Amino acid sequence: MEKILGDAISLTRRAVLRADGTPASQLEALVRTWVLFHTSRRSEALIGASEIRSLDDVGRRLVITLRDHQEQLFHEVIDRGVAVGAFTTPHPREAARAVINMGYSIASWYRPGGELSPDELAERYAGLALGTVGATLAGAECTHETPGSTAQVASPHRTARRSASPHDHGHRTARTSRAVATESDCPRKGFTVPALTTTVGELTAFGHHDFGCTEWMTVDQQRIDTFADATDDHQWIHVDPQQASSGPFGSTVAHGYLTLSLVPRLLEQLLTLTDQVRGTNYGIDRVRFTNPVPVGSEIRLAARLTEAHLRSDGGVQYKIAVRVDLRGQDRPAMVGESIYLAYAA
Repeated sequence: MEKILGDAISLTRRAVLRADGTPASQLEALVRTWVLFHTSRRSEALIGASEIRSLDDVGRRLVITLRDHQEQLFHEVIDRGVAVGAFTTPHPREAARAVINMGYSIASWYRPGGELSPDELAERYAGLALGTVGATLAGAECTHETPGSTAQVASPHRTARRSASPHDHGHRTARTSRAVATESDCPRKGFTVPALTTTVGELTAFGHHDFGCTEWMTVDQQRIDTFADATDDHQWIHVDPQQASSGPFGSTVAHGYLTLSLVPRLLEQLLTLTDQVRGTNYGIDRVRFTNPVPVGSEIRLAARLTEAHLRSDGGVQYKIAVRVDLRGQDRPAMVGESIYLAYAA
């Protein structure tokens, strides 16, 4: 049951991301995919709908969480359509429930070889959904966004409340086929990209996704000294500028773990999870410090989401390949993979 719900979330989320930016197009793509999923996996959907009562408490909570993630996508698309005037229904919540339940009911009556093919049924239901929400003719041309944007994100920047970082452990709570990002992912002439704003549940639908690069950040002596005090690592190559001037690097250098510790803070520029209430650093994989960071250096983070999956406790575990660049240097300061846990409200 968990797999079928996870597959449905992934397929429908991708359908919305691939549609153009209009609410009508996104709703059509969402409903077509929703219908085709239930016609192609009818038996699994029917069993899943009837077996929830037999699950233990943990399994039931997981299924309910997955179902809520799926239904939220319909609400987001329809709410946005109403907000921009593309849909005229005065009852968007009830309209969303009606559209969702049209799909759920397919498993109980649809039979292959019937009057309508799956594609014909999907097309008909898409039309019914547009009628249910009161789609206007102008709605298909209303408020275009960049193709591939989600229904929730009207701007790629942080226009929602500032979500806490997924790495703050209860203080502020806020995509790669290769293990780490490469030079070609982020040209070095000041290139940056807007932040991705999404929800915890949506992370599982992105697959591999490039976040791009952050702005440059200066690592000064005060930051190095503060880290030395916090970790009780006062080795002279870090904190004694006079002795370090005749040392192997010609100046003091940042601790390798200082560079690593800056990853969560820099990642906030690239990823905002709007519904996250708790985030945890879960681990790190294959971290290597490949170049020293002399005092006064400018660094930036290049990052990719490499995997994300739903956990049995309702959270999402995701891994991000990271690379910390040094301005003016071909070799990065650090490469590795960071693993985080995120929990939605």
